[in-house]
Amino acid sequence: MSGEIAKKTVKAYFEGLNHNNSTKLLKVSHFPHFRISPKGELIVFETPNDFMQWFYNKTNSDNWHHSELNKINTSLITDTKLHSQFTFTRYRSDNSIIGQYQAIYIIIYVNGKWGIKGGSGNG
Repeated sequence: MSGEIAKKTVKAYFEGLNHNNSTKLLKVSHFPHFRISPKGELIVFETPNDFMQWFYNKTNSDNWHHSELNKINTSLITDTKLHSQFTFTRYRSDNSIIGQYQAIYIIIYVNGKWGIKGGSGNG
């Protein structure tokens, strides 16, 4: 069950990013939201728009077009918290690969919904 929740949540999250849809992103995220950068910096986002602006600023230099989830493994930490470790690939509009990355998302159940609270990765 926890694996299904995580996969559904992360897939919907990717769809929100891929379609520049902050409403969809909000449905599967909790804000404030955080990221730990590859250099260990803690970044906090108060709104989905704050997060999306940061994300697009970060990926525009690579001509990012979309990302695809490759593999996901999930651990049930408590009844209301999951840790999902996954790999994904970023692509340009011509489907050439920008890179493959790894990340960990913390997914929590709050106010009646599962959503990503934060994450850390190398992408």
